[in-house]
This record gives sequence, structure tokens and C-alpha cells, in this order.
Amino acid sequence: QWLDERMDFEKSTQAAACYLKRLYREFGSWDLVVAAYNAGEAPVKKALCRNRGKKFWDLNKRTPFNCETVNLVSQLMATIIIAQEPSAYGFTALNYQKPRAYDSVTIPEATALERIAQNCGCTLSELQQLNPSLKKDSTPPAYPDFQLYIPHDTKKLYVAARAEDTKAKHTAQNKHIIKKGETLNQIAQ
Repeated sequence: QWLDERMDFEKSTQAAACYLKRLYREFGSWDLVVAAYNAGEAPVKKALCRNRGKKFWDLNKRTPFNCETVNLVSQLMATIIIAQEPSAYGFTALNYQKPRAYDSVTIPEATALERIAQNCGCTLSELQQLNPSLKKDSTPPAYPDFQLYIPHDTKKLYVAARAEDTKAKHTAQNKHIIKKGETLNQIAQ
């Protein structure tokens, strides 16, 4: 309801890398790893059991994989070859994007992203772009010490503002005089 960690670029990348590493230990070939990543491990294991070959293209001749898997392996291998020498394949004047720079802060309790944005001196939109795993405009409740990505070089500003918020929260005194007929809901508000 609050969080989809598959959308967290760090966590999903680490999970994918671990899975690919495990697949490589099992299959020992990157083309088979890509096939297993796409089609599942079972079809690759089945093809290996049925055939003597250990190479993707040999297996595919005897026990064809689905078109999506064949296309993915082909496209990835072509991409690797082109990336090694892009100009030889007509890719010139490439403008590579710079890596995304960001910091990470620990949010101890559910907090509105708008408040965090104010503390960081950034916009709500910037926080949303850096945290696509959040499904709402708040850090999740019942998730203590949530790691939130904030724009690069705003961590000091956030920490100082957070300290002020905490100090103000502890020194503020809210008084309410209960009036006859008030409900618990009205008092809480």
C-alpha cells in the first residue's frame, strides 16, 4: 500500500545483480543467464537436459526458446558488441548522461515528503523522482529508519532542519481545555 521496493533503483539493481550472479554460477554462460532471466530457469534447465550442447544457440536449434527470449539474447549481445566500439557501427557524437547524484537520509518515522522537501530546500517532485518506490507522498508508517534519497548536497541542510523540527516538537506545549459535549475525535483534532 505504501511501498513497492521493486521500483527502488538501488535495491532492485542489487537484487538483479545477485540473481544474475547466481544464474551465472549455475549456467556458466551469459547468454544462458539472459535466457534464464527472461524465460525462467526451468526452460533453460530442460533444454540443457534434453541436449548435449551447453551454448544458447546450439540449444535453441534443438529446443527453440520463445521469440521474446531469442530476441532479448540477440539484442543484448549486439548491444555489447556495439558498446565496445560504437563509432565502428555509426554511433558518433554520443551524449552520455551523467550518473544521478543523490544522498540518503534515515527517516525515523512516517513523514510527509512535502515536509522533507522543505527541510532539504528542494521540491516535492524532486523527492518523488528520487524515490519511485514510494506509492504515497509520505514515508511509510511502521517502517522505522526508512532510507530516503534526497538531492545531492542537501543532507546537511536536511539534518539541521530536522534537528530544529525535533527541538520545536519537544518544546511545544499544546493545551486544550475540554468543553462539555466534545467527543474524543474532536479533542484529538
